[in-house]
Amino acid sequence: MPTKDAYLARLKQQLDEWKEELDQLQEKAGHASGEARERLQQQLGELREKWQAGHDKREQIREQADERWEDVREEAEEKWDQLKRGTRDALARIRAHFDDK
Repeated sequence: MPTKDAYLARLKQQLDEWKEELDQLQEKAGHASGEARERLQQQLGELREKWQAGHDKREQIREQADERWEDVREEAEEKWDQLKRGTRDALARIRAHFDDK
């Protein structure tokens, strides 16, 4: 069972990795044209929203009093897992566009 600080560090690392990949995909999408570019921009917008939701959730957890950590840990992990699955799926859809080329 991770401590609150260890859990927050793990979330920050994941958010940083997603942000880096999002920035790279955004750059690649800038080179797409027409309808593909529009579709990619929409998907990247959705991915940015997921990233922001993860960032906001991390901040909520960080602001929780340490003595409440055990009370919120299970719910936080469940919501983070849902966010992680959704983000992985969105990243895979965007990456697939570039893998086809």
